[in-house]
Amino acid sequence: MNTMITDEQTLLHDTALRFVREQYGLRDRQASIDSPGGCRPAIWHQFTELGWLGLPFPARHGGFDGTPLDVLHLMQAFGRGLVVEPYLSSVILSGGVILSGGSEGQKERYLPPLISGGFRLASGFHEEGSGGSTAHVSTTARPTQDGYCLDGQKSVVLGATGTDALIVSARTQGNTRDDGGISLFLLDARTQGVTLRPYILIDGRHAADVTLRNVRVPNDAILGPVGQGKALVEQAIDDATLACVGEAVGVLERALEMTIDYLKTRQQFGQPLSAFQVLKHRVVDIYIALEELRSLALSAASERDPLERSKAISAAKVHIGEGGTRAILDTIQLHGAIGMTEDYALGHYVRRFTAIDRLFGGAAEHLTRYRRSPGDAGHAA
Repeated sequence: MNTMITDEQTLLHDTALRFVREQYGLRDRQASIDSPGGCRPAIWHQFTELGWLGLPFPARHGGFDGTPLDVLHLMQAFGRGLVVEPYLSSVILSGGVILSGGSEGQKERYLPPLISGGFRLASGFHEEGSGGSTAHVSTTARPTQDGYCLDGQKSVVLGATGTDALIVSARTQGNTRDDGGISLFLLDARTQGVTLRPYILIDGRHAADVTLRNVRVPNDAILGPVGQGKALVEQAIDDATLACVGEAVGVLERALEMTIDYLKTRQQFGQPLSAFQVLKHRVVDIYIALEELRSLALSAASERDPLERSKAISAAKVHIGEGGTRAILDTIQLHGAIGMTEDYALGHYVRRFTAIDRLFGGAAEHLTRYRRSPGDAGHAA
């Protein structure tokens, strides 16, 4: 395991930090939230110009051969800026499915336009009542003369509004909770029978519930082997969860900085709050939680063994739900009522951290996953 930061990673991180500092203030972020699909075209174009859309993909497909550590450093900067553009859902989650499960023809067809910024994806792997299990799939894929007919519904599909294509899981055989018999399909978001019910989540991200009614797709819409889609979903969600852990580091890091600045300037009894010993102790507790999370994130991103990597990701996710949540709530308490006002940035950081805690499974789910063999683990949303 090598957690040393390279010069290239330092440059990537510094460039991303400069971007969020200079071009992604609270008003800029709100402009993105108010944009169709939660994505400003000018910002997405900048992601392309800076090479971020191609970061996780091989050079042979137009990417930059980035490592999980590279993605981690980028997502940490995104966390500091509370970037809402659908990088996680389109590039990491959906792009990851195509990279790991798509045929060479599908990779050549979809990855270059994704990397160039002219094509966006979203993935629907969870359903209402599934408890977050990716094996709980009631959406069906019935064979037709020239392909399949899809019927069902997907819940909380991140980045679904404004996307060009959807990747969905559907059952080609077996019963609702069987691990096997799940296949993945990539379909045009404008296909007849696809209906979206869009909404905005607590952290400002755009999502939608997707209904599929008599949706006809050709045979070449299948990603990966028929009936073996669950493993591809698990791998992509692992990558996305690790990216969220990196983002959580940036969120907590910035929240701590804001808290320290506030305690240094806020006066009480003729002296700054930072002079009170009990408040210093609470700041130290937040700092320890942050550094523990940073260490867990680096460890997970540096792990090469897939099973150990899954366990390390779950360990980091458990820490987000326990020590991290206590720490982020302490930043609010140290600010007082101003911390939750709409015009003050800290409340937005707390909401994003809360969303990350629940995204792809909370502490309880990942603690159970950590105790089990990673190969048997299921993911939650």
